[in-house]
Amino acid sequence: MRRSVKIRQHDISDCGAACLASVAAFHGLIFPVSRLRIYSGTNSEGTTIAGIISAAGIIGLSAKGYKGKTGSLYKIPKPAILHFKKSDGSLHFVVLYRISRKGAHIMDPAEGRIKRIKIDELGQLWSGYLIVLTPDSSFSKGRIGTPPLKRIWELFRSKTKLYFKALFSSILFVLVSISISFMIKYLIDTAIPAGDSAMVTRTAVTMFVLTLISFLLYTHRSRILLKLNVFTNNDLINSFISKLFSLPHSYIESRRTGDVTSRVDDAFKVGSMISEVMINLSMNLLTLLISLITLFWIDWKISLLIVAFIPVYTILYYICDRFNKEIRSRIMENGAKFESTLIEGIKGTLTIKYFGIEQETSAKIREHLSELNNSIIKAGKWGIVLSGATDVNSKFMSLATLWAGSFFILSGTLSLGELILFYTMTALFSSPIAGLLGLNTTYREGLAAAGRLFEAMDLESEPYNDGITPDLTVEELRIENLTFGYPGRKRLFENFCMTLKAGRITALCGESGCGKSTIVSLLMRILKAEPGAISLNGIDINNINLQLWREWITIVPQNPSLLSGTICRNIAPGEEEPDMDSILGLCRELGLMDFIRRLPSGFDTILGEEGSRLSRGQQQRIAIARALYRHPRILLLDEVTSSCDSESGCLIRNAILKERDKGCMILLISHSREELEIADETVTIR
Repeated sequence: MRRSVKIRQHDISDCGAACLASVAAFHGLIFPVSRLRIYSGTNSEGTTIAGIISAAGIIGLSAKGYKGKTGSLYKIPKPAILHFKKSDGSLHFVVLYRISRKGAHIMDPAEGRIKRIKIDELGQLWSGYLIVLTPDSSFSKGRIGTPPLKRIWELFRSKTKLYFKALFSSILFVLVSISISFMIKYLIDTAIPAGDSAMVTRTAVTMFVLTLISFLLYTHRSRILLKLNVFTNNDLINSFISKLFSLPHSYIESRRTGDVTSRVDDAFKVGSMISEVMINLSMNLLTLLISLITLFWIDWKISLLIVAFIPVYTILYYICDRFNKEIRSRIMENGAKFESTLIEGIKGTLTIKYFGIEQETSAKIREHLSELNNSIIKAGKWGIVLSGATDVNSKFMSLATLWAGSFFILSGTLSLGELILFYTMTALFSSPIAGLLGLNTTYREGLAAAGRLFEAMDLESEPYNDGITPDLTVEELRIENLTFGYPGRKRLFENFCMTLKAGRITALCGESGCGKSTIVSLLMRILKAEPGAISLNGIDINNINLQLWREWITIVPQNPSLLSGTICRNIAPGEEEPDMDSILGLCRELGLMDFIRRLPSGFDTILGEEGSRLSRGQQQRIAIARALYRHPRILLLDEVTSSCDSESGCLIRNAILKERDKGCMILLISHSREELEIADETVTIR
């Protein structure tokens, strides 16, 4: 079975996308799981069979869903995606590659490997639903995205100057260490037998000087490694943050908070891998080579005995590599799951207290913490065993050297000094081998983190600077035959039409969940609908420069999000010197001045995280002030008075009418009778 089909999910909700990526890889197309998440409409809860079928069609795989019994699995084309329902009630997707009476070979994305399970176990887990996939005429083999190792290499190449400095220091460090071993031989075989105290003193002083030089070289190399680590982390994290804010909102919306923030931890792990693995790997291999050459130069017979222990180290490395490949990914996945649950609990503290579910919430967090701790303990146990086995093998090698060397001394073919030199060189030889085993953990952890991090960075950014920049007066915005549904879900609306005009208020009504807020997202170009068209003065809005478009259009969402800065920063975000006259005028108009005066620092009062120090009504009015401060040409208002009292609602309606009279095009989403009365026309989604 080809290696590329073994794909591990990056998050608990990724299983469907990972299975589709595995099937695509089987047919010769390497496709990022992160893009398949978007195509399949995967969110924090997972994906649907319909979503997988939809995503498969995008990449050129013809997919059909079926329901059947275990016996039918012998006849269907493979690979096929199976839908599992586990004993704890959670849902999961796996890929069936082979099935016989002995068992079924499935690729489980939770483990990232192919395993065999018994037919009885398959029957218990399988819900009966499956997806059969075959390439169609549009399917093409190849690779989408850059392999993680290539990305790491490109990042490493930009730091080659620091790398060669560290490597040169490492070479000198190894040579000085070997020189100290030779000085010990000289002391035992020459200086002491000669009975020359001056020679002994000179030898000892030389060894002291070499030890001091060794310390200085070690310190210099460590400082270079520290710089390399910090610079690499800085480049990675800055690149990720820049990429994060250029990605479509669906990337963040479809993930739990902890999953997104864990990518920063991934960046640190990748940085550690580059700085530690690249340098220490070179140093260990270099030390190994120089030590081996020196050993054979001293005595080839004992050297052959030492070489005989290398296969044991190789076996230990292979075991360590296989173990780390699985457990490091699991630790990161469990860590992200625990972090997400904890953040969710902290943010929902009031709701938890209101409904008295503290125990249930704590139990859920403890459960995820327990899963994380269990994976860490498992990694620790294996690490202790492998470390112990490596240490025992090194001691056996040293003892074998002493044992064989003693016989050579007795036979007169080896001096005592040469035996001591051999013994110290054996330690110098075994140390880099043990170091290589230790680096495997960092390497596997970094490689797993790189897969998660670089898949996010390979996603397509919003075309922020593309498109035309027309100089026009906003007159008419048309929505024609618009159809939209989230991937894998039922369509919200079909062939929807609406016209907005400058200087007029259009109210949009409909039942909850019918797609009103989705239309706002489509107008803001957060989402994109096909088929259908949205045009401004006859120009498709998707052809207009996105930055310019978002300067023209402004939204006040149903649940406004405020920044943790001051009131001024929230009304005029991104401006170093805001127009205070405009801010004061808007605050008076919206009835905000009384409560702002009562605040300890007035307009310079810090609002707290997401405006937590304000009531929901106050947050809504500040969000309206923020929107009006920009003097928008198109204003979208989504339930803007839902948390306001009657007096505040009246002030907001007056502000909306004033904006309309200035020629602003306004879309008003509301269920409020008072707001609908100020609309020039009303459109209902059915």
